[in-house]
Amino acid sequence: LARVALTGTLRVAPPSVTLGTAALARTFSGDGDARVMTLTFTLPRDTSRVEVHAPLPAGDELARGAGTPVRQRDPRGTWASLDGPVGDSAAAVSRLDDGVRVRFARLRAGTHAVQIPMARVGRGTFHAGPAWLRSADDAVWSITPACTSTR
Repeated sequence: LARVALTGTLRVAPPSVTLGTAALARTFSGDGDARVMTLTFTLPRDTSRVEVHAPLPAGDELARGAGTPVRQRDPRGTWASLDGPVGDSAAAVSRLDDGVRVRFARLRAGTHAVQIPMARVGRGTFHAGPAWLRSADDAVWSITPACTSTR
């Protein structure tokens, strides 16, 4: 723990590239009123209590009630619904004021992908802050650049 005194202005800008000990990417696909946000991340080791947070552009909302499941792809390439345990990892998806949070009790090393169905609720150009990932021990983490969505 360090204490720092600052006289003047400190400018803090969001990252322009993904940073951290894990790779994390947020992409959008689909068109029309329905589309999918995919969070893809690669863990360097087996990790407990992983949390991924992705702010949503203002023109999008979760479409979970539309019958399209939230899905996860594990390192073996298997897709499954996130409504219950996936292999050895239990997941929970929740909607927050500014985005979506996905929590996993335990994940194996390798590349994982989470697909979250979205619905358009507005037209125009919208921005969302950086997405981030962290583990319980803070040794595995990542933060992405902010994103822009035009619809």
